[in-house]
Amino acid sequence: LSLARQEFRLHIFDRSGAIHSLGHSLHRAADLFTRVIYTLTFGSPDVLGFDPTFVDPTLSPSILYRPHSAPALQMSRAIYVRETAYTVLRHIYVSHLIRGRGTSSWLVKKGKKHYVVKDYWTHKGRKHTEEQILVKIKGLLGVSQLVEAWTIQTEGADETTDWLRPAFLVGNTEFETRLHRRLLLSPVGDPLVQFHSLQELVSIFIDIVQGE
Repeated sequence: LSLARQEFRLHIFDRSGAIHSLGHSLHRAADLFTRVIYTLTFGSPDVLGFDPTFVDPTLSPSILYRPHSAPALQMSRAIYVRETAYTVLRHIYVSHLIRGRGTSSWLVKKGKKHYVVKDYWTHKGRKHTEEQILVKIKGLLGVSQLVEAWTIQTEGADETTDWLRPAFLVGNTEFETRLHRRLLLSPVGDPLVQFHSLQELVSIFIDIVQGE
């Protein structure tokens, strides 16, 4: 929502780009402006743009959300892959671009086992997906193994930028369609620079040379 020269406009930003509404007078369209403010103040988290499959108790309780059949997690951040919640330990990587894949990766755990969750918006027209590549190289040493792949669901359908955009823009060739995907990967490794001792560092180089 932006205000300028006694007019207000609505703006939608997603992984396919941005949409801007026409300007509306604050005086002649006061009822519409009131409805917009009401929605932004009391709207549900998913309407406001929050990811309903990511739980963050540090936010307002009204932001908390989980799949209907999933157990409540109130003490720590959690991210869902299907109906399974994984406790978030830390953010590994985040893309600061609005348009595009918007990749984010988290270090997570379930029980005593650690995983990496990779969340991204892939172009729906890609011939070869990351999931397909990971399936083909399954078992290859030194490469993260795919545990599970999931397309985020919204109201029983795949979550795409088309679903989030106004109906009159769906299928418009000027806009790319992106699909919201999530990968669960294992095992988890630490960056080489985080070695704990010289002995550990030397052993790493030995493993590299020997191909282990």
